[in-house]
Amino acid sequence: MLHRVYLAFFAVHTLVAALLAAVAGALARVPAGPASWLGGALVLAALVQLGASLALAGRLVRGPTAVPNDPDRGGPDGAEARRVHAARRAAVGGSVAAAALFAGPVWFASLAWAAGQRGAPFLLLLGVGALGFTLGALHVGRLARRLAAVAPGPA
Repeated sequence: MLHRVYLAFFAVHTLVAALLAAVAGALARVPAGPASWLGGALVLAALVQLGASLALAGRLVRGPTAVPNDPDRGGPDGAEARRVHAARRAAVGGSVAAAALFAGPVWFASLAWAAGQRGAPFLLLLGVGALGFTLGALHVGRLARRLAAVAPGPA
């Protein structure tokens, strides 16, 4: 389930970025030759943003923190069920946050497209976006493993 949430939110980011790039590109008057420094600056910014996403994902997107599922702790008040529910909500929130963090390079690629950048800088930005997607999916896999240890069931 967590991978589907991640994929859906990453896809939404990608589609909105592509739509905005198409609209901005159609409305803007792009000069005949794109600025070579802009492509390099966007690639550098996307790499820095991806590095920041890696750092933040480990600190801000911690995932489920509930205690392991223990049948002896259930009790009539449902405290264990609330802890499991909280762990699942935290994991879904972590998946959404990972999609937002790791989709950053996609936004830089859309800006490059709207600014008329083609060729190597744009292809590099697409590669960095694909790397961001992969790193985010790996992070969500860690969240799913942590959730499975806390709350058995589909993750």
